[in-house]
Amino acid sequence: MKNRQKEKATIKAASLETEISKLKSENTFLKQLLKDNPVSLKIERVIHITERIGSGKSDDPVREVHKLWTNDGKFIAILEEYPI
Repeated sequence: MKNRQKEKATIKAASLETEISKLKSENTFLKQLLKDNPVSLKIERVIHITERIGSGKSDDPVREVHKLWTNDGKFIAILEEYPI
């Protein structure tokens, strides 16, 4: 009985250590995000559509644009220069 309790305690401790490590990693990531002093930060799922536009002429080259929409269909933005 005592061995089983020790085993459960060991598993629980390992699980807690994993969770603490995960939180530290997330904290580092959030600190980096907040470095530029943003006004607001939200983590959301979006619909991301990539399209090619332009006629191919010198005054209208073919390029990729990225359109972002919320999951409920609200348009967010068009990004013509998108970081890879």
